[in-house]
Amino acid sequence: MKNTLKLNRLPHSGSRQLGILAFKFRQLLTEYPKGSLALMSATLITSLILCFTVLRHPKSSPSPTSLKLERKPVGISQIGGALTAASALSQVLVLQSELNGRLSAKHISSQDSARVKQILAQIKILQSNILSDEKDKP
Repeated sequence: MKNTLKLNRLPHSGSRQLGILAFKFRQLLTEYPKGSLALMSATLITSLILCFTVLRHPKSSPSPTSLKLERKPVGISQIGGALTAASALSQVLVLQSELNGRLSAKHISSQDSARVKQILAQIKILQSNILSDEKDKP
């Protein structure tokens, strides 16, 4: 194979040094062709392995503005979220009916009063869960 690179056309003074380097490199390749091929092949295989294993970049965390724009596809997770919201709403309705029953009595005992406080706390927790689920929806 004949070298077709004309180094005398390069405009700067480094062309002489580059010519010497090219000559030495060509001499090395012609003297040790099997070793050169093995070295080049090993370099390519190493590069291939590193490219797909060690040098993989993890996904960067999205910015807060892109989180607002990102929409989740309709799937099982959203259906599950709807079911949990529905069950929370049904629990709130059950607790409200119990609360109305206790408050409609003529005489309220201290046990009834403590239970009313528990019911109100549970209703607040369930409502906050429902509201947080609504905020997470797209």
